[in-house]
Amino acid sequence: MKKLALILLSLVMVLSVVIVPATAAAPAGVPTPATHSIRDIQAYWWNINGYKWIGYDFLDGTISEANRAPALGYPTASSVDLATTDATDLQVATLDDLIAIRNAVNGNNTLAGKTFHQTANIDLAGLNWTPIGYKTATDTYTFGANYNGWGYEIQNLTIDANTNDVAGLYTVGLFGYAANNAKVSWLVVTNPQVMGITYGDTNTPYRTGAICGEGGTFAAVCIQGDENSYVKGSVNVGGIVGKCGEVIKRAQNTNVNVHGLSNWTSVAGICGFGGWISQCYNGGNITTVSGQSVYGGIGTTQVSQAEYCINAGNVTAWCGGAGTAGGIVGTLWGGGYSSNNINYGEISFTAGSPSEEIGAIYGTLRNPATTITNLYNYGACYRSAFPMCEMVGAYTNNATEESIDWTTCEDASLANLLDVRYQISDDNSAVRYNVCLDDLAAYDRVVFVITAEGYGTAEVEVRNAFTSLYGADAEYTPASVCGTDVATAFSTFTLTDIPAGTVVTVTAKVLPSDGWSVANPQYGYAWYYSNSPVTLTVGA
Repeated sequence: MKKLALILLSLVMVLSVVIVPATAAAPAGVPTPATHSIRDIQAYWWNINGYKWIGYDFLDGTISEANRAPALGYPTASSVDLATTDATDLQVATLDDLIAIRNAVNGNNTLAGKTFHQTANIDLAGLNWTPIGYKTATDTYTFGANYNGWGYEIQNLTIDANTNDVAGLYTVGLFGYAANNAKVSWLVVTNPQVMGITYGDTNTPYRTGAICGEGGTFAAVCIQGDENSYVKGSVNVGGIVGKCGEVIKRAQNTNVNVHGLSNWTSVAGICGFGGWISQCYNGGNITTVSGQSVYGGIGTTQVSQAEYCINAGNVTAWCGGAGTAGGIVGTLWGGGYSSNNINYGEISFTAGSPSEEIGAIYGTLRNPATTITNLYNYGACYRSAFPMCEMVGAYTNNATEESIDWTTCEDASLANLLDVRYQISDDNSAVRYNVCLDDLAAYDRVVFVITAEGYGTAEVEVRNAFTSLYGADAEYTPASVCGTDVATAFSTFTLTDIPAGTVVTVTAKVLPSDGWSVANPQYGYAWYYSNSPVTLTVGA
């Protein structure tokens, strides 16, 4: 068998090219939103990391009628006087029952000690719903009971705080304001269109979420909708809850977009401010109209713990000023276990300056209580002025890169830096290649793997001339090769005795250099980032 010889040579011109778009991609075997269901993705990650997954059984319709049956024997909320009844378990079967709860709470009765059980889907179409419990500048009404949705839906929830019967709502959601220990569980809200106050400054406690504006504890709750669904508001905005009370666990925002309406707004797919967040999934996109804000796929700021969370939504930060964004959390304040988080979404700024903090997982990490492990990023992460961001954008309050065990982490977003163009030379003697790395100073090595079918495989490594770690020892000096300028190529791989018709496969890999890895341990992974293989044919 003839031997494949690969020799690094100089080249001056590229006449025609094969453009290879670079995208962050999960390794083989890892499920993605494009190929797998939400349930499959959740099961994969939580099972491989040794966590017993409880799951969203209600989304599969597997809550049995036997489990639901006892609630059918409870008195309905609208059939009794909720302020005086001794009944501790009550049924919510109709809109009238839901309104009865609201009237009692907004009449200054917290209903603490009672549990409400939903026994049918309830449609709110046509209503500008006034929340159950709320805050304004002058009044506070608190929901203090427990609410078990039993997997049933609150359908077509519509709220516009700007035109609601209650003027000046600070807290907006199905439940506007809840005690921190009021538990909402197994509830699905479908097709929400929830609008908080259009503009609010940070001194006004505006909180907006589909299920709750502020407070509460949540377990196994879900929002899902169509292309017209949304949650919008100012100051603190979350798909599930605007400002978390205590724990939010197994919450899912399937696909509802969340949008900030003013400056200094924190916006997230699950919780807009604070919280102890576990086993949550976000598939909604996160955006805002102004800068100086905090964004996260799952949570925003003052998040004490975030674990086993998955973000598949895009986080797009508009930053005319300072801002922070992360695929999981904008600012993680530490204090708890915050490992096993996965991002698939694109994290980006539409405008940027060096003051902005953006990370594929956390925008800013503050003083974690324990070493963080098992972070995975398979989404593109960049901002307009800085085309590459790391898993963590910045470290403050005693947090450092050593706060994370990088050997347990994976980041595929480096592949987004790699733009490689190839061609077979006219005389069939070489594979010509042209490389553009958007941040040449950070990533020191590109390794090309060339396989000629039937003739073998070889690797050739080139190093970055721009980094001070190598300087004059670099093996090539790039010319102007980024963007559409492909007039100059770096080098060629010569093909010795390879006949026309031979299929040649080329893959480019990015590896941090040894020296760079010492100085920047966040890149010290034991694996590489590669762009998709390109197949060329000699003589084609």
